[in-house]
Amino acid sequence: MGTDITIPDFLKETAYDIHKRMLNQAPENINTIEGDLFWDATIPAAKEIARSKNIGLQNILKLGITKTSTGEYLDLKGSENGLTRKYAISTIQTIKFTGVAGTQIQKGKIVSTPATDTQESIGFSIVETKSIGTDGTVEINAECLTAGTIGNVAVGNITILVTSINGVKSVSNVKIFKYGVDIENDDDFRERIIQKSQTPATSGNKYHYLNWALEVTGVGAAKVFPLANGPGTVKVVIVDSNKNKASDELVKDTFNHIEEVRPIGANVSVVSAVEKSIDITANVTIVNGLNLGMIQTEFINSVVEYLQSVAFKASSISYAKIGSILLNTTGVLDYTDFKINNSTFNISLADEEIAVIGKTALGVI
Repeated sequence: MGTDITIPDFLKETAYDIHKRMLNQAPENINTIEGDLFWDATIPAAKEIARSKNIGLQNILKLGITKTSTGEYLDLKGSENGLTRKYAISTIQTIKFTGVAGTQIQKGKIVSTPATDTQESIGFSIVETKSIGTDGTVEINAECLTAGTIGNVAVGNITILVTSINGVKSVSNVKIFKYGVDIENDDDFRERIIQKSQTPATSGNKYHYLNWALEVTGVGAAKVFPLANGPGTVKVVIVDSNKNKASDELVKDTFNHIEEVRPIGANVSVVSAVEKSIDITANVTIVNGLNLGMIQTEFINSVVEYLQSVAFKASSISYAKIGSILLNTTGVLDYTDFKINNSTFNISLADEEIAVIGKTALGVI
């Protein structure tokens, strides 16, 4: 998140402060009491000056500083450091068609999820032309029409063939071939800008490999191990944008990008981080009338946010921190028998490990 900055006093003046100064500068023979002409004529200007200072000039100050800048102005700060915001990419799902052998499925045909009362259907376009095989099935990739994570729907949810094809009996997505990624948000982009400015990358050093890995769309964090497999070797460990295990496709994309930009001579390997499951159990005292399920959902979401924030930054998961998160969850008054991975100690992480939420079970005292 952006960091608050100290606003200079001259940009925090109220309309009263400004108007008082204006009244003090009035000619000696002018009446400045409220309701007279000079007072009435100057108070609107004082209010507008205060508004410009308190809103306009303060925002301009914030937009010019990386830690408080947002949107297109943050993009400009990034460009000063040779960085651009990572674009969104569309999910590619593998769709299984079942029907009459020989039936052709043409490129550009649309399949989708069913629409519901709360959500519109999500469409996917077939990316190549294929025919149903002799076994009555064929698998074809389809790209989501909307870029981002919206296309990362679960297996079995894409069941609609928008324009019917004679000979096709059913469609269903059987796996995600490539996960969709949302456009890089301000917080992540800001962190990358600051990290690059604070980590001098020269001549293929450790920080160069770190920045190259983070340039790849879909990479949420990275860790570099120089000389990991002996002299002349570099190992890069990555996670995806959700700070989970990276897919094989993302590992491949990251390796290919680094190969394009790295100096000649190094032997580079790119691997995914290893996930370490964090299982949590506790008994809680809750506010009367509140639903335990809603409390557990809020708690899980807060723990996930914490685990994401410490990926590749912490060597252990804090027992006290997660206990604090539980105690600060809406509706929780107290807890007992709180354990993480059946322990009351911090959970250590190996160099290539990241923590991800596992099973969470809260009981009511």
